Order: sequence, then C-alpha cells, then structure tokens
Amino acid sequence: MDRKGIIYGSCADEDAIRSGKGRCDIRPGLTKYLLLADKRARFPLDPAEFNAAIKSYIYTNAITRLIPIGEIDGGTPSGGTLETQSSEYGDNTTTGVAAITVPYHLKGASLCQRKELSKLNRRDFQIFHVDANGNIFGWAISEGGAESFVGYTGTTFVYDEMAQNNTTPWGLRVNVDYSGNFYHEQDHAHGFALDNAVPNGLIGVTLQQTTTAGQMKIVSACGGEDAGIQFAGEWAPEAFIDESGANPTSAAMNPDTGILTIAPTSAKYRIADAEVLNGLDIVGLDGVQTLVSAAAKA
Repeated sequence: MDRKGIIYGSCADEDAIRSGKGRCDIRPGLTKYLLLADKRARFPLDPAEFNAAIKSYIYTNAITRLIPIGEIDGGTPSGGTLETQSSEYGDNTTTGVAAITVPYHLKGASLCQRKELSKLNRRDFQIFHVDANGNIFGWAISEGGAESFVGYTGTTFVYDEMAQNNTTPWGLRVNVDYSGNFYHEQDHAHGFALDNAVPNGLIGVTLQQTTTAGQMKIVSACGGEDAGIQFAGEWAPEAFIDESGANPTSAAMNPDTGILTIAPTSAKYRIADAEVLNGLDIVGLDGVQTLVSAAAKA
C-alpha cells in the first residue's frame, strides 16, 4: 500500500521497507501550538506554498481558516496502548492501538480566552501540530487524484482547573480526543518547517459609545480594554459597517486619545471582520457582529 505524505528527507513511497535514518530526518518535538481547521478544509502539500499563505489562512472567512491555539506548555497523553487478542493456543496478536487523548495546558491563559475557546466544545476539527522547533505536522490525503495537506482528526473540549494554592494556580486546558484513525493518519505523515512563528490568534473587538455623538472607542469584546489605538492611523471607513451593510462616510481615530470620530451619527455600526481589517494592516483583531449606535451615550 502506498504511503502518502513527505517528512522532508525521509518518506517511504512504496511497499519496500527501508529502515535507515537519513541525515535530514526530522522528528516531532514537544507540541507548542495547535492549528485547528474545518474538517472539509484542504491545504497545499508544498511547504513554500503553505508558508506563503499561513497568515491569510488565519484571517480568511473561507473554509480554510486556521485557528491558532497556544502557547502550550504541557499535556500528558493517555491511551495509545496496544490492543491485543489471545488465541486458544496462547499466542498474542496485536489488533490495533487505542485512541489517544491529550489535555493540552495553555500557558498564561485567561478567563476571556476561556470564554472564546469554549466555543470549541464537542466540535470535530482537523488538528495540525506545531512543535517547539517550528515544524508543522499533519498528514497527506489523496482524493480523486488530488493530494492535500490536512490535520489529524479530533474532537475538542475546553475546561479550566481551579486554583488550589499558590503553587497550583488556575489553568486552562484544551482536551483533544484524537480519532481511532490517528495511527493510520500517521502512516501518511507530512511535515516541514514553518518560515516564521505561528501568528497569534484573533481578539474580538467591538465599538463602545461615549458621551459625545459620533465619538466612539474600539475595545475588546470581553475585557473592554482599548484595542484600537495601536492602529490609530489605519482605521478607515472600510473598517466599519452599518445596519444596511454600507460603510460610514467618514471614520478616523485620534492617535493621542484613541477616540474614533465617525459619521453619520444617526446610524449603528459594527467593526468589519478580520479579513477586511487585515487588508487595512490592522492585525490580530476580528470585529464581532454587535451593532452599536453612534449616538451619545445616555
């Protein structure tokens, strides 16, 4: 049976067994990030093509959107043991490998991050691993004569661990139940080095009224802290959408105060999605769908 995928420097491409180790072989290190994708998404096998597009995958609204999860600083796997069957003569036969579960621990997580990541609960994803050496791993799939790079199949669940004492603080884990197909997927392993560090995940942002009509703040949707002033010179009418789907006639931010002046003041607005914002060089932010009036706060 053909084995798909390339671990650059070593890949069996036919049934003949070659047990040597190449000079450029790579082996997975500790997992530092997960990249989650829709089960239907397909990515290029070519490392250069994937590296060139990774940022756009994180910001896109298309099915190929990647969700970065990390930084991970722990996670002890369970399962993965050999399953055997005994014959009447006492011989043991290996029949397979038990499914694996890993409760990944997120370094420096927060309650706002927990609220967002709880949307992952009981959802099936394909999951890429990025290790401490900056290598990404998944597997190669062949469909209708076309080969693609995909992640391992798994189901996610996010939960927190209550603080116990000063040395065991509150923590957040992303539990992944990998499918029983994991070792078949590993038979078709595909991996390569990423050119750059994994981009940060997105932060949801929304508009906030002030006591003056047409003057608003851009804040994080969960914590409420200012999230707009660092991109003060980039905010433009294209970054905002009213009830009808149109952009305001004008929108600009004061770089000293972080106050956004927007018109007309009679409308309600929301911030555009990450794909639009990224096109304006506003990175790491994703507008939530809530419309906020530009009228003065009562």
